[in-house]
Amino acid sequence: MSAATPAQRRLRFAKWELMMLVNIRVCWFILPVTLLLGCIAPPGGFQKKDKQLTTAQCQNNPVSPRYQPRETDAAPRVPRAPFGEVKMPYADGTIFPSHVSRAEMDRTARSFYLQWKSRYLRQTCGEGRYQITTGHGQDNLTVSEAHGYGMIVFALMAGADPHAQKYFDGMFHFFVEHPSSVHRNLMAWSQNICCRDDRGVDSATDGDVDIAYALLLADRQWGSDGAINYREEALKVIRAIRAKDVEPQARFTYLGDWAGTGTPAFQDGTRSSDFILGHYRSFGHASGNKDWDRLVANLQRTMNAIQTKHSPLTGLLPDFIIKASSANPEPARAGFLEGPHDGHHYYNACRNPWRLGTDWLVSGDKNTRVILARMNRWIQKAADGKPSNILAGYTLQGKPLSGAGYETMAFIAPFAVSAMAHPDNQEWLDKLWTAVARKGPENYYADSIRLMVLITVSGNWWAPEKLPAELTPAPVAEDGAAEQENAPAQESDSETPAPNDDAIEAAAIEAAAEATQPNGADASTQATSNTATDVMVSADED
Repeated sequence: MSAATPAQRRLRFAKWELMMLVNIRVCWFILPVTLLLGCIAPPGGFQKKDKQLTTAQCQNNPVSPRYQPRETDAAPRVPRAPFGEVKMPYADGTIFPSHVSRAEMDRTARSFYLQWKSRYLRQTCGEGRYQITTGHGQDNLTVSEAHGYGMIVFALMAGADPHAQKYFDGMFHFFVEHPSSVHRNLMAWSQNICCRDDRGVDSATDGDVDIAYALLLADRQWGSDGAINYREEALKVIRAIRAKDVEPQARFTYLGDWAGTGTPAFQDGTRSSDFILGHYRSFGHASGNKDWDRLVANLQRTMNAIQTKHSPLTGLLPDFIIKASSANPEPARAGFLEGPHDGHHYYNACRNPWRLGTDWLVSGDKNTRVILARMNRWIQKAADGKPSNILAGYTLQGKPLSGAGYETMAFIAPFAVSAMAHPDNQEWLDKLWTAVARKGPENYYADSIRLMVLITVSGNWWAPEKLPAELTPAPVAEDGAAEQENAPAQESDSETPAPNDDAIEAAAIEAAAEATQPNGADASTQATSNTATDVMVSADED
């Protein structure tokens, strides 16, 4: 290659000089801006964050009631199925814990109910408007899932709690004042501490379904000739669920009322923990619509297909399922809706043993029992017969998920309900009851699931259509509580001591005053409860 001429060298130098001049000027502009941004930018750079609300911003937030109570309003009704006094027979073959009496189990359930109520029940957003607070971040007040849990709990705890109907009605009013933008008879799934809908004004199927079921329970518990026509309201919600939360051919449940018109992936996706078969049977009975029976059968086929092809060794179901309308449904891929574990047994699917277990206890459906048996066989072996070995998440093949090596009642307690489905599980059920009864409070989600389990295993779950027209109180023991049929009452050496009523109240108040809680839920819960508009419901009312 020949050497460059003097003219070529001068041209190259001129180009270099021009480039350096431009770079220097650009740097003089960029450097101050970079330094300024470095001073004001938050760690991790600028990210879109939800604006945190303050107490002052929540003032002057008027409530606009949608529902006008009938003028037949009267004093609270006497419950027809008081907690602990009326036991609906469960399916033939059901077992109960053999080392504690029914009376003792009732006391355990009631004691934890008082703790749960003092921790999570709030009267916010107007007089007589009640919510179950979640602690999901400083700005969140509640979600429809929590609202459904609360309404079911208060309908079932009537009799044990003289204020149950007041709380239920207050939750009903909050529900109708927060309608989904897709269907006015369904609930917007999230509300912030200013009592406003946030995170999308549409519904989540499980919240809708539990609210409808709770209204059917209320109709059976208190009757519908009072201030609220519970049955009429239940039927409104049931019809809306059928129209928006269930696929047109009743093959599966949508993720919410928004999913049917969403992307193709969501249109054919479902959440296994929404397979609440017992509720759907009750909807069919109340509405006379046979689609609900067809939905139950189709959901059972979907679960069977997943277990057979994708979890033959464990029987576990994934949080989310895709290709739900086909004969070959599949676990969702990672990131389908919520995160990397969407195709695993995780924080949605952990409820399945409880949800399916209650269906079998009430219906005695053999297909549901088979689905449960697969899970029960595997979990006993995986945990080596120790409830404390049940971890917070598994792959469908039974491998513990990374970071799931801890105990939580969200995963442990539901297996107590599924264990009731077969006598072979007796020793396992006894251990599970002891673990569930002794565990301290955790957070809204785990504690709500645990409370539902305690209510169910103690024999206090019931379906509205299965309760006899003429209710007969359960046999009464010497201490005035219902006795267990398959085991004698234990004396003072029982593994689960039964505190007296004063001790129950004291424990509930003490639990509410605790400053810390596992998984960090208590800090955010207390942040919510300290707002000026938040009135904590104390166990003193009882």
